[in-house]
Amino acid sequence: MPNYPQEVSKRSCNNCRQRKVRCDRKYPCEACSRSGKECAYPGPKRASRKLNRPPVSELMARLKQLEDAERLRSMHPADKDEPGSNIERRGSSRINPERPDQSGRLVVKDGRSRYVDDGASVLFGDKIQELRDVLESLSSEEDMKTEEILGPFGLPHGGLVGDSNRTKTNSKGFYPHSTQLDMLWRIYQSRVHPLIAVLHVPSVERMVRDAADGIALEPCSRSLILSVCFAAVASMTPEQCVSMLGKTHDMAIEELSVAVNRALKQANFIKSKDIPALQAAVLFLLCFRVVGDTRVVWAEAAVVVRVAQGQGIHRDGTGFNLSPFETEIRRRLWWHICILDMLASEDQGTDTQIKPDTFDTRLPSNVDGHDLIPEMTELPPENTGYTDITLCIINCEIATSVSQLGPLFGQNSNISICDREAHVKALASRLQDRYMDHFDLGVPIQWMVATIGRLMLLKVWLGIHIQKTSGSANESVSARHLADPIFKTAVEITEFAYFFQENETTANFAWLARSYKQWHALAYVLSELCVRDISPETDHAWNVVDKMYRKCVKEAPETDSMFQKPLTRLMERATTSRAEKLGISRELLENGPPGALESSIGGINCESKQILFPPMPDIRNPYHNLIGDEPIEPIHFDNIGLIQGISASETAGYLHPNVDWLFEPLI
Repeated sequence: MPNYPQEVSKRSCNNCRQRKVRCDRKYPCEACSRSGKECAYPGPKRASRKLNRPPVSELMARLKQLEDAERLRSMHPADKDEPGSNIERRGSSRINPERPDQSGRLVVKDGRSRYVDDGASVLFGDKIQELRDVLESLSSEEDMKTEEILGPFGLPHGGLVGDSNRTKTNSKGFYPHSTQLDMLWRIYQSRVHPLIAVLHVPSVERMVRDAADGIALEPCSRSLILSVCFAAVASMTPEQCVSMLGKTHDMAIEELSVAVNRALKQANFIKSKDIPALQAAVLFLLCFRVVGDTRVVWAEAAVVVRVAQGQGIHRDGTGFNLSPFETEIRRRLWWHICILDMLASEDQGTDTQIKPDTFDTRLPSNVDGHDLIPEMTELPPENTGYTDITLCIINCEIATSVSQLGPLFGQNSNISICDREAHVKALASRLQDRYMDHFDLGVPIQWMVATIGRLMLLKVWLGIHIQKTSGSANESVSARHLADPIFKTAVEITEFAYFFQENETTANFAWLARSYKQWHALAYVLSELCVRDISPETDHAWNVVDKMYRKCVKEAPETDSMFQKPLTRLMERATTSRAEKLGISRELLENGPPGALESSIGGINCESKQILFPPMPDIRNPYHNLIGDEPIEPIHFDNIGLIQGISASETAGYLHPNVDWLFEPLI
């Protein structure tokens, strides 16, 4: 009998597998024999990895330990008075949402932090050494791979900011030399830090000195220094930028944007556990929002929130035995992230990503940053007046307090007008007593903070009351007269928003004032001008909105806000209506100098006002007929705030149903 080759492998030979033909798995196989090729088979499969399972007795012991721990948790729920378990801290002014799940664990090592919220692992956290090793879990090989494929904020293709129209990928970036760095640091302290106190100035001062002396910095520290430089340039006028840096403002912004993004990329921001890198990103986006694409800021802010949650910044440090200094720095950082989220969401007309019940980080203490020392064992006593963090505190107090009222510019709130107004008045009175009464209005920054406060609470007042008005052209004269206080308030808000940007006394802070855009008041005034007759009040209102529109809408980038196109259409309609009422051409009204044309009745000269502090509207009780049995009492407050989740389309939509077409979805 012939001696046939025996089957030598369970797998096809290399040639047959490559040619994708059937192999008889003999040596040599029939296909290789016919073709004259050498027949070779792949090596044996890798043996399956054997799991080193612990003994059954050990598994049962662990399971019993877990069951015991869970039983103890159910028998002894977290004490409500436990440190860090409640956001409310100093009286009724503090927010008090339900705190998040207490099973989380914060791991801190060498200034880095990682937050873990995973049931069974956390229950065993004190006994498992591997939990602490999460800070060292990324190998150098993995870091390098991530750096190559992810952008500066951890997003593909260079990151959204890196690929924006302003930030060209072929830019070389701008790295200030020691003299420029010192100058930009001083500018930052005088123009940026009083408004955005996200950094601890004494700590950053040491980094700046090291950088100026040529000492190599860690990537996270380098990104922070470059963000400081970017913020300083964002606060400068074009003329100042050319004089101090020898570059145009646009060029300096573009090059520093590239530099910041590259530094964040080198710091592997998306997986960073270093607070300086997170501070750098927050500061950069808060300032980029003023000079760049707000849609980009909105998208990147979501990444920042996730990175912050990964570091446990959303959990108050007192619950994890952190030092008073580190706890306070983390509070300042988290609440500036909340401000970033609120501003970016309002720019795009979306809801905020951060919800009150998803964090328990307390508001910062009203203490100057220079009084915070790393070695301190307890926080210094709080001030009752202005500090470098007061603006942030009041912003967040009003935002979180007003959020309890539901949508301001909407009709789906279950809280009555009377109760909402009482809530805001109580908030205003509390902030007045705690902060505003102690301000020195002769100091520009304190005057500005107080004025921002009034503007924002006027905005709250407007949002509460415009729900019951109607801008129909068929509206009765008496109803229109009763709506006058709302109209006057909206004009005041718009007027002072414009004044903010033109006031020479606070010129150093005008750069940030541009970001306090009163879209909703502007939309309401324009809607009213479409249906109101010519009068001294409408003349004055037209002068105000015309100047504001030319200053803040026409000069703004096209991508500045989702509200820009609807406001442009609304302005066109108001212009056409006013031109017809005045009997002049629309072109004459559009091309004349701002506020140049008034009716024959005569206008109100707003330039003659001695504006020291925004006056409050005089709301009188006869107005109560407009909303039934809930009278509106005079309201007096001098405070500050930031309102979230408000849509300009909602502002005009149900006030003036005949202009709903302005707010159709835009591409």
